[in-house]
Amino acid sequence: MSDANWTCRCGAFAMRVQEVPASGTPATCYCTDCRAFAYLHGDAGALDPAGGVALYTTTPDRIDIVRGSAHLACERLTPRGPLRWFTTCCDTPVGNGAPLRGVPFFSVQAARLADAPSKPAARLHRGSATGHIPRPRGNTYALVMAVAKRGIASRLSGRWTRTPFFGADGQPVARPATPDAATLRTAYRDAR
Repeated sequence: MSDANWTCRCGAFAMRVQEVPASGTPATCYCTDCRAFAYLHGDAGALDPAGGVALYTTTPDRIDIVRGSAHLACERLTPRGPLRWFTTCCDTPVGNGAPLRGVPFFSVQAARLADAPSKPAARLHRGSATGHIPRPRGNTYALVMAVAKRGIASRLSGRWTRTPFFGADGQPVARPATPDAATLRTAYRDAR
């Protein structure tokens, strides 16, 4: 168990995820929103053959920004969707998390996470996959329970207040944006 580094495409932004793999759970998401986010930021090459995005789910208190915090931005693709974080220096998807500081959950884009566990514990939204999903498909219930356990532990310990994605006032460190309608339509079209 050790810390794992994550770096954007150009190297101007970097973060460290503590105690990998014990601090989180690997998963692959096949939802159209995750795929559209990849297309929106020029990262379709990170998708697996069935259109899945490799994620490492953890709590925000396990993430430290090492450099380039000024390059961090976020957006919402849908009004009720998660905050999806990316870099402004080279438009690299970072991950997604809850839109509220009090919900300690964050999924790091695992394609750039050094030493990320390669076998997903679960494959989510399989009905939206664009191709054959390999076996084993994992256990979604076990993933949900692991996420809930880490979130509750973070809340009870007070660690949830230590997050690089929200300020002390509870607001995101970057103002959430919404991509323009034409760009979003194109990303969703490409994601199907």
